Amino acid sequence: MSKINGPFRADHVGSYLRTQAIKDARIKKAAGEISAEQLKAIEDVEIADLVKKQAEAGLIAVTDGEFRRAWWHHDFLEGLNGVVSIKVEKGYKFHSCDAPPENIQVTGRVSYNPDHPFFAHFDYLKSVVPAGCVAKQTIPSPAMLVTAALPGPFPPADYKSADEYVEDVAKAYQQTIAEFYRRGCRYLQIDDTVWGAFAEGLLSDAPESVKADIVATAERVIKVTNLALSGRPADLLVTMHICKGNYKSDYCFAAAYDTVIDYIARLEVDAYFLEYDDERSGSFKALEAIAKADTAGKKRIVLGVFSSKIAKLEDEAAIKARIDDAAKYFPKERLCLSTQCGFASTEEGNCLTEDEQYAKLRYIVKIAKDVFGSL
Repeated sequence: MSKINGPFRADHVGSYLRTQAIKDARIKKAAGEISAEQLKAIEDVEIADLVKKQAEAGLIAVTDGEFRRAWWHHDFLEGLNGVVSIKVEKGYKFHSCDAPPENIQVTGRVSYNPDHPFFAHFDYLKSVVPAGCVAKQTIPSPAMLVTAALPGPFPPADYKSADEYVEDVAKAYQQTIAEFYRRGCRYLQIDDTVWGAFAEGLLSDAPESVKADIVATAERVIKVTNLALSGRPADLLVTMHICKGNYKSDYCFAAAYDTVIDYIARLEVDAYFLEYDDERSGSFKALEAIAKADTAGKKRIVLGVFSSKIAKLEDEAAIKARIDDAAKYFPKERLCLSTQCGFASTEEGNCLTEDEQYAKLRYIVKIAKDVFGSL
């Protein structure tokens, strides 16, 4: 089979505002008023409706909205053997608030779980995707497991070295990706938040020894990511979303990509979703590094010039001017459009309504068609 010609001119990061039915069902499940099976049945109905609404908005790639998750990353990672979710004293720090006090921890050897719940989740998504659309699976990057920011020792106690640990994480991902593919997945998106942290660290007034540690960790992230993707089928489209944080319309990191773009360009993915929704994003000139590293001239960049954090629709003329600006540094024929992140990286969601969410998607589709002629 040939590879999907994606990401599409109008694409999206994948998470959507949880519906009231799902919010109510989760509360009832936590209170013991409904069973896990009853919760799943409600999720099934809401996901089928979400898929229909994505298609009606004009999107080709559709997701399950991450409706069965509480977090964009915890739920997947704790589905691997050797990883658990834990309560911590303080949650992830955002610009003006903190997320719930939860994290993940490695408690043993990390390995592939053939009964990972996300496999069944993908099966259901694929079963409700209409003709003309593509089921897109989103998962967190293996980078989330290989930074020293995790609670506990690094490398974890069951490992003699960081290299040994990286190899186990990569193998678990290789096998997981292979199983998604076996079940029919042809569009996989990996979400990664570490690069924003690295960029801020390299721009800070931290000691050179600290910056050297950041560089070493960046190399480890490149290694685990490329190992995880090695040997993947030729017709599996793999994209990466480089995120700067998204919780209740707040953000974590403010630094531009410039200090880390050369590392990002070495990741062996087919395309990048990059956040360019506000002044924190910096210049499009950083895109030159990806164009230069892409000797085959096949990679695409999805410009996240629309914001999933606000309801207001961006000025159309300004958006089109920004696309022209980006095209000075990366071929326009390989540019695509999206919001900078999802609408609900956690179940709490961003500060807009479902109607406003779909209005923004329709707007992105309209502008993509205006600019590129098709999706």
